[in-house]
Amino acid sequence: MPPTATREDITAYLELIEKDQIKPHRLPDCTQCGLAACYFKIHAYRERRFLIIVDMTVQSEYAPLVRFRCPACGKTVSFYPDFALPHKH
Repeated sequence: MPPTATREDITAYLELIEKDQIKPHRLPDCTQCGLAACYFKIHAYRERRFLIIVDMTVQSEYAPLVRFRCPACGKTVSFYPDFALPHKH
């Protein structure tokens, strides 16, 4: 994992979202009911701010995180791309 996201990483991630290629297969199974992650459905998108370093300055870029919902129990889970850490900017 790179120490910081780049604009290219975020742009590539946005293209995957636009092409509807984000799948829940890398997510863990549901922690409440145990349903396999491959059955999760896209539920919503949540805006996320990413802090990136460009020319020795910190700039912010915004991109959506995909939220999946378990169809059995309704629990929602966020999909984090490779360059994003949960609960961190």
